[in-house]
Formats: sequence, structure tokens, C-alpha cells
Amino acid sequence: SDLKLSRQTQDTQVISRQEFQTHTCVFEWGLLGLRNPDFDGAEVTAVCVDIDKGLLVAGDCYGNVTLARYPMLKTTNERIVIKRHANECSNIRINCTSTRVFSLGGRDKSVLQWKLEPLKTRKGRKRTSLRPELKGPSATAQPTKEDVMVKYSIEGQ
Repeated sequence: SDLKLSRQTQDTQVISRQEFQTHTCVFEWGLLGLRNPDFDGAEVTAVCVDIDKGLLVAGDCYGNVTLARYPMLKTTNERIVIKRHANECSNIRINCTSTRVFSLGGRDKSVLQWKLEPLKTRKGRKRTSLRPELKGPSATAQPTKEDVMVKYSIEGQ
């Protein structure tokens, strides 16, 4: 398309219904609830939404990895926040089969691999579990007993 003939769209109805191939932009309509209202929004450094557009992972400037359902429109939406990087999480991605998450540390130069496990609750609802699979150079080589025993999960829809 010719950019000279293009116009900026400011209609929130049009913007909120826009479909994108990938979801890796930290400022996106479906991520309104990810931001802490007490901050300026710059604390979120990386996001990724799975191929089915149901699961969101995010990294922030404090070294946290967040797991939540997508879209996340309210700050009150359920989420799991796991502190694993020594400082900022510079990037995060979900693999194409939605079975692994890869988070990259900043100054700690770590690459963490996480395993996503679909689980069933007693009521038959789907749940996703996120646990460390491998550790980066800033952490121990073998998962600790705590890493294996503790599973992080969030209720599905």
C-alpha cells in the first residue's frame, strides 16, 4: 500500500479487533491488564502469546516471568509471577507447539527453558503448569528439589 494515501486509525473499536500474525509487542490492546497501574508501563520488556491465542507469557525489568490467559484486559486478571532472572528479562518466546517457553536474561546472560504442561482440574477444566526445565549459567545446573516439587499453574477458560 502507498503510505502517502494512508491515514492513522484512532478508532478504538477498529484497533481492538485488529488481528496480527504474532503477538510480541509490549503495547497491545490485549495486554491492557498486564501493566501495573502504579508504574509507567515500561516495566514490561517482552511478551509472547501462544499460537492458539489463549496463553500469554511476559518478562519484565525486575527479572520476573509472568504466565496468564490472553487477552489480559484487567489488572485484576489471574496471573502467576515467577522471579527467576537476576535482573531484567530481555526477551521471551513460546515455541510453536506451546510446550516450552524460553526466557532470556539481560545482564545475567541466562537462557531459561520452561516446560508448559496442560493439566486437568477436578472439575475437568484445563489448567497450564509452568515449571523450570533447564537453568541458565546464572543458576545451578540441576533443578533443585523446590523447582521439581513446586508447580505454577493458572486456571484455564
